[in-house]
Amino acid sequence: MSRQKNFKNVNIFGIKGPRQVSAMLPELGHDIRPTKDEDGILDQWRDRRLNYLIQLRNRSPKYNEDTKTYVLQFMGNRVAQASVKNFQMIIENENHEEEVVMQFGRVDKEIFTCDFRYPLSAIQAFAIALSSFDSHIVRE
Repeated sequence: MSRQKNFKNVNIFGIKGPRQVSAMLPELGHDIRPTKDEDGILDQWRDRRLNYLIQLRNRSPKYNEDTKTYVLQFMGNRVAQASVKNFQMIIENENHEEEVVMQFGRVDKEIFTCDFRYPLSAIQAFAIALSSFDSHIVRE
C-alpha cells in the first residue's frame, strides 16, 4: 500500500454502530492441514495454539461529534466514498503496534478497491473483502 497523504473517509453506519470484522488465517508457506478433526484452525485458536496463525481485526473507526459519523483514515486517495462496507484490517506487530495490512473501500457507486500486503495472499484478501458483502458473516 502506498504511503501517500491520509484521506479522511466518513463512514455512515447503521443504528447498531460500526461493523466488527476479525479473521484467523494460516501464515503463508505453512501447511497446516489437520491430521485430526481437532487440529483445524478453529480448534487451534480455541486452544491458543497460535504458532502458525495470523489474527486480524478491523481498525475501529473514530466517532466524529461534528458530523455525527464514524471516520477512518485511509492511506492514499483510493477510497473515495463513504460506505458501511469500508474497512481496514490490522495486525499487531512484535512491538504491539497496529499495522494496516488491508484496506477495502468504495470508489464509486458499485466499484470497490482492495489494497493488501504481506502477510496476506491475494486469495485471503479477496475472501475477506467478499465477506463484507454478506451481512450474516459480518456482525453489525
